[in-house]
Amino acid sequence: MFDLKFKCCQKADLRQRISVQDVQYAICTNCSTAFQVTPRNKIDDYYENIAPCNSGGGLKQFSKYLDMFEKNTTIPKENAVFVDIGPGNGNFLKTVKSRGYSCLGVESSDIAYKELKKKYDMFQRIEDIVVDESIIKIVTLFQVIEHIDDPLRLLDSINLSLQGRAYIVLTTPCTDSYFRKLYGAKWPSFSPHHHVILYSFKSICHLLESSGFRVIHKRFIQAGPHYDFFSQVIGWGNTLLRQQLKALLNATTGVKLKVYNTPRFIYRNSMMVIAERRERATQKNDS
Repeated sequence: MFDLKFKCCQKADLRQRISVQDVQYAICTNCSTAFQVTPRNKIDDYYENIAPCNSGGGLKQFSKYLDMFEKNTTIPKENAVFVDIGPGNGNFLKTVKSRGYSCLGVESSDIAYKELKKKYDMFQRIEDIVVDESIIKIVTLFQVIEHIDDPLRLLDSINLSLQGRAYIVLTTPCTDSYFRKLYGAKWPSFSPHHHVILYSFKSICHLLESSGFRVIHKRFIQAGPHYDFFSQVIGWGNTLLRQQLKALLNATTGVKLKVYNTPRFIYRNSMMVIAERRERATQKNDS
């Protein structure tokens, strides 16, 4: 049995296995969480030298994420700071800065850290950040948590590092999504050596609650260029393109699809979850 760092749900059952290329995933039959069964050194070799230009989302996408956060919380800009963990190309830091927020970045990769530090206040560990307790902290992890093999340790360290009012905003591929059900083992988010844990709504909420956070909002979102393409072509593209894509998807998945007038929600492959940090006294009483 592989080293399971946290329990994904109350009735975790990981006997089911699927193979993706040279990697196996263990699937929980209760909550659909997928754990990659892979030697950790292969993952470390990849992330040790990752460059900022190789990852991250677009400005339009991050602007939508910030809109969602502002819609579900009431935080004055002058009393808040965003702490973006794994900022990738730095586009989210650029977005929040343009909206008038203070922001910091946390990046463990030496190459990405040195490059991003030219433009933003950067740290390599969240423990090194010192922010006044009166300031509201918003920690963001956009398409990051699926790369972490010990997420409970990460979230615990975030919680212990924060003082006063704080939030976590994360996005990650969702095993509850239509595309996961449609593609099965061919789901593109099964990314060998990169995505080590893939979550459902149930398991990500369980993880956050176990780390001292209270979930206040969750929703499906569309993330990833291939899903943008599917949405545009199937939902709004011309008839010939829709027919060609229908044939391609039928051939690759073996599922007979009806792609005309397809609702856009089926292309929302990921989820966004917003959680508020519980006060330490409350956390102790709950445990």
